[in-house]
Amino acid sequence: MSYFFHEESINFLHHLSYFNQTCEAISFDTLTIIILDECREANIKLSDVMIQNIVLHLSLSIKRLQSGLSIQNLDLPMSIDSTLEYQVAKRIIARIESIIGFHFPKEEQMYLTLHLMSKSNLIQNNLDEELGGSLANLLAKIQQETGYPFWHDEQLKNGLIQHLKPMLVRLQQNIKLENPLIDEIKKQYAEVFRLVKRYFNQLPNLQQYEVNDDEWGYLALHFLASLEKLKNEQKAKVLIICATGLGSAQLLKNRVENEFDERVKIVATRGYYEIDPEMLNDIDFIISSVDLSSKIFKVPVFNVSVFFCEEDVQAIRRYLSHRQKPNSLPKNSFVTTFDDKQQNHSHYISQIFDDIAADYFYLCSNKPSKQSVLDHLLDLLSINEAKSFKREMQKQMEKRMVIGEILFSPTIVVPHPAIPVGKIAKIATAIIPEGLCWDENYPDVKFVFMISPSIYQNSHLAMMTKAIVNLIDDSVMQQAMLKVANFNQFKSLFIQLIEKGA
Repeated sequence: MSYFFHEESINFLHHLSYFNQTCEAISFDTLTIIILDECREANIKLSDVMIQNIVLHLSLSIKRLQSGLSIQNLDLPMSIDSTLEYQVAKRIIARIESIIGFHFPKEEQMYLTLHLMSKSNLIQNNLDEELGGSLANLLAKIQQETGYPFWHDEQLKNGLIQHLKPMLVRLQQNIKLENPLIDEIKKQYAEVFRLVKRYFNQLPNLQQYEVNDDEWGYLALHFLASLEKLKNEQKAKVLIICATGLGSAQLLKNRVENEFDERVKIVATRGYYEIDPEMLNDIDFIISSVDLSSKIFKVPVFNVSVFFCEEDVQAIRRYLSHRQKPNSLPKNSFVTTFDDKQQNHSHYISQIFDDIAADYFYLCSNKPSKQSVLDHLLDLLSINEAKSFKREMQKQMEKRMVIGEILFSPTIVVPHPAIPVGKIAKIATAIIPEGLCWDENYPDVKFVFMISPSIYQNSHLAMMTKAIVNLIDDSVMQQAMLKVANFNQFKSLFIQLIEKGA
């Protein structure tokens, strides 16, 4: 009742009050409550407008009976007596009769049944298979001729079938259902309205009827909903991480929505320790007010101010623009010419990469065990570190695996600590052409990138981890890396990944 009796509905009932001026037998409010009770009990779903139409119909029925007028017998099959709508109509009328004190003839009860059948979502008959086949063919034709992917939308198909069945009852019985949104639909969504009218005139079940714009408008709403869903599916899915409390998290979320509402969908707002590994499978990137430079995720991470300043906005805007470009690169993309500035930049990247990765490279010539690879990489990373480094790294890597996934793809695993352990930022790399069995779900891992962030600063580590993320979907580069014979060949390819993500 609280939901239904909102301002617009009350105004609607007041506007129609002149219909009931000469009849004080029962109020609109009481009729509405009776209809709501019985329809909800029977699980018949009606929209507000449809309930209002039935309220108006019943009040007019009472006026007819008070005036001694009657309607003619409707040409409906006898089997209608067994329908759920008939039983609901019977209970509604019985409750009204107990209030107004006089009897409804069966014709009125049948007419109310027809109204319920023409408006409810419960009609079950032999139309389903025929209507479903015709509708599927029509949606396939629309997709072929317009490019809209309606044929793949099962929710759209089911919604249209459930709408068309009562719509056919209305057309057969010449019942008109007004659409309060029709003017707005025709004005703001004219293209979709014309599309629906053009193609659904070809639907065999509708060809014998003269369908008015109100009905076309209702059908158009289903397609508008499908287009809105498609639009949302194309948005980048974002996880927001904020550790300073609910208020700051809400502030950051609101600012992201204000800037990128049309391009991103915020999946959740979490603290770092609340991250569920499965959640990361469904997001495209992370926006974090927490410094995650020492943590590695298989999606890009944007470290931002909780106030989401203009510099943060521009960084994400550049990423979204890049994201819309095709992921696959032309085969000759590795052959690049550089001007002097690019050569200087590449030399700078080369020096950084040497410092971070040159002394920690491991090319496996056989099929090693998981533990032997981890031990070897830890031994390499332990150079020039404290005696407790290896033990602490193992402990922190185990904690990181509890917090979130480190397997980035079927071929790439990136073990790293939950908190930094070492003094120097570095990456140990194992390339395993024969593959190693990480576990039963990942039996053929080819690349292990063990990352050790520094307890002091990690200014260049993000550039390296971004390149690892770029490698995930680049099967051509993966195959090239599996054929390298030494670190210099690996370095040459890896720098191309860095340049790609720059």
